[in-house]
Amino acid sequence: MSKEWISTETGGQRLRRINAISEAILRDIRLVSISLGEEDDAQVIFETLNGHGAELHATDLIRNFVFMRADRDGADGNELYQTFWTQFEGTFWAEQQRRGRLRNPRIEWFFQTTLQSILGDEVEIGRLYINYRRFALPQGAPIKAKEQLRVLDANAENYQQLISGIGDDPIAAFGRRMAAWDASTIHSLALRIAISGLAPAAQVQMYNCITSYLVRRAICGLTTKNYNKVFLQQLKKLSESELSPDALRRALSELEGDTSRWPRDEEFRRAWLGEQVYPGRLDAPRIKAVLAEVEAGLRSAHSEEPLPGEAGSTFGLYLMVRRLNNLKRIVPTWPSCRARGFQIGN
Repeated sequence: MSKEWISTETGGQRLRRINAISEAILRDIRLVSISLGEEDDAQVIFETLNGHGAELHATDLIRNFVFMRADRDGADGNELYQTFWTQFEGTFWAEQQRRGRLRNPRIEWFFQTTLQSILGDEVEIGRLYINYRRFALPQGAPIKAKEQLRVLDANAENYQQLISGIGDDPIAAFGRRMAAWDASTIHSLALRIAISGLAPAAQVQMYNCITSYLVRRAICGLTTKNYNKVFLQQLKKLSESELSPDALRRALSELEGDTSRWPRDEEFRRAWLGEQVYPGRLDAPRIKAVLAEVEAGLRSAHSEEPLPGEAGSTFGLYLMVRRLNNLKRIVPTWPSCRARGFQIGN
């Protein structure tokens, strides 16, 4: 463009334009080199210097970090990109998702969830890049780019099943059951279970423990405010010791106090029989979810009759709530129902 600007003139005017460009380059252009320490957040620094003229996400920094690592590994970056990273360019990952007061692209929530699952520690959504480096550079020994991408790919598949409830793995069934409960605080632990290598039956038992914990506390009218801390603690504890159904059941059973305890059978029975559960402690989607579980448990494995709630309508809920009084006398003592996630293991 500068060449075209100069070439349109001749003689003295052309020389003045050359001098003007030379002066601008030598006097007005500044190159800045910034060295970041381990605790510096490159995204924040970029946004400060950029003046918010262009949006940069933490995942852009992570992508650049991964493929710079690929160059150092001597790997084919284009092949790795096509094989592993292109999935993250889709609309599913770009969709904005709200958690509390924060609204971020789904891919950022995925990275936060995955990093917490791997590191067994809290990861702030605003410090994804720094925490990704913790994962990729353990004790200064870098993980090869291809291995990083394989880990992300495996977790991406599980995360999609968890969020959508679509799939054949235990985490997909868990995602379907949790859809009404707005329980993003359990996502990191759910991912950790999914990639644990445990048999599907053992994974189902662990997901049942989590379901029981959430449902019992909701029916007993206990607060949800401490869930992030509770499940991060369980994730950290299980990461440092044994990851198994017994270990999770034991850890949840040891929690004390109204902000974290797992209600025992008698407390659950009193709340279910004696409190105003619906309308009251549970909204329509949640009471529908509970009653659908109970209804399914009452039927034989060979039953082909659709559940009333499968109509997906107010009428479906009406049919289920009509049976609420009778079902209230079944839930606290019925073994099959407890096996589907209402048990506490004592």
